[in-house]
Amino acid sequence: MKTSRLTSAVRGGVLICLLSLSNCAWRPGSSLTAGERLNGAATLRAFSGPKGVLQAHTGVVQGATKGQLSLAMPADRSGYWLTKASAIEQSGSLRLVLPGQEARPALLAGLDDESDVALLQVLGIEERILPMWHNPSPEGAWVASLRDLRDLRVGVVSGSTRRIEVPQTMLGIIMEPDDPQLGALIAEVIEGGMADQAKLRKGDRILVINARPIRNYRTLQRMVRALRPGDRVALEFEREGEIRRKAVSLGDETTNAGEHRNLRMSGPVSPRRAGFEQVFQHDCPLGPESMGGPVVDLQGRIVGMNIARRDRVTTFALTRAALRRALGRIRSQ
Repeated sequence: MKTSRLTSAVRGGVLICLLSLSNCAWRPGSSLTAGERLNGAATLRAFSGPKGVLQAHTGVVQGATKGQLSLAMPADRSGYWLTKASAIEQSGSLRLVLPGQEARPALLAGLDDESDVALLQVLGIEERILPMWHNPSPEGAWVASLRDLRDLRVGVVSGSTRRIEVPQTMLGIIMEPDDPQLGALIAEVIEGGMADQAKLRKGDRILVINARPIRNYRTLQRMVRALRPGDRVALEFEREGEIRRKAVSLGDETTNAGEHRNLRMSGPVSPRRAGFEQVFQHDCPLGPESMGGPVVDLQGRIVGMNIARRDRVTTFALTRAALRRALGRIRSQ
């Protein structure tokens, strides 16, 4: 027992020594400097090898405004790239930017809604050597991803490989079930929900959603639940005798105030962050615009593609098997 405890203590000290990349004077209870902490300068220097692999196999997807919509990774050697579909669907013309190169036009070659993956054909891209793939790393293993083409982020695998079911889609309202008139009367707007963010009010009567008339609250409930969180719907509603129109994004149970405190602290998250057939999770600090890029282990082997920023400590990454099935569905369309 004493030997086991001593071994654990030595391992802890060695880990701090390795991450600091400097003279190691570890003492129990001492704190690390900012540069020695996770994603500090010293830690990131230890991942220079994996960073090179990531930069060689990552592109930035831009829209008409030239802002970063998502990242992308090569699907094969012939100029096809993979990215997050919902990040680019409404963006019109697309371009792919590679490190040190001019932007190249990109065409949407196909979408797989089941995995939220898009296949892009990038014009004028030379053939690339594909990286080594590997199975997802076990929980607790180090992984790394890029936030953009320059900034590396490091974390650990924090959850097992699994399916992420689609949560119940919600507009963020409570409807009046006994109202006899046509339409759905809002009895309460849930604080912090999507309807609240869209400035809907108690007493508004929803008459039309996506050009389809609403007969009663059951009709609205059924239509909303047939859609996905993150989808935008066109509403027509009556307020004080006046017909108004508004586009509203749909949410899920996590987007309502008080139901998921961690999410409210997270900052921007991916509009679609559920409904994936096989992912693992890690805690690399990335933004929603960094989805679509590869995840690598310490050996520089790609173990997944980032697909959704779930919250401030959770990013989901699709496995190789899930990406392979997504490509198969796209190419069979």
